[in-house]
Amino acid sequence: MKNRKKLGLIFSYDDQWIGGTYYTLNLIQALNVLTEEEKPEIVAFSNEEDFKKLQNESQYSYLKHESFKQENLDTVSRLINKITSKFLGVIFFKQQYKGHLDALFILQRSGYLESIPFEKRIYWIP
Repeated sequence: MKNRKKLGLIFSYDDQWIGGTYYTLNLIQALNVLTEEEKPEIVAFSNEEDFKKLQNESQYSYLKHESFKQENLDTVSRLINKITSKFLGVIFFKQQYKGHLDALFILQRSGYLESIPFEKRIYWIP
């Protein structure tokens, strides 16, 4: 059996842009027509609450969650970021995704995902 493709997407449930939310849900739900072998793993970069909504609505078997908040940084790094952000407008320590993705469907910039090579990024605004 070949390896399952791994696709990433940024998801946030937004009542102000519900069309974008529905668009993402429909994309994921459409993957259910593929055979089990063809279905990619989807890594959803979101907060826990939004991921649970995505999971419940999409009913997609290969949906994984990844948070991209600074909470994974150590206390000293977060404190330095808070101070430098307030006084200098700069964040020194950035958490970056260390995993592997075959492609990233990206609707917005995220410093966390800057480590994903440009040729693996899919930009499109619905």
